[in-house]
Amino acid sequence: MLLVSISGCSRSKEGNNYRHVSDDDAAMNAAIAKAKATSDDFVKAFHARKPDTKDFFVKKPYPTPSGEAEHMWIEVTQEKMGF
Repeated sequence: MLLVSISGCSRSKEGNNYRHVSDDDAAMNAAIAKAKATSDDFVKAFHARKPDTKDFFVKKPYPTPSGEAEHMWIEVTQEKMGF
């Protein structure tokens, strides 16, 4: 279980700090696959808390009224059981 803090934004407040990415975007899909494949490394690094590491974040999808997903960065503040 991850304990996180959420910070959100809206398109109107963020201006150009918002980008829609297509479901078939090769670079994004490769990044997602790499993140999933290395999630154990993330958990290990979080628990190790080496002096040169800080600010652990994950990107989580949240459903929108239109049926799509809005992805938001959330800070990991605690982790239990490798989730």
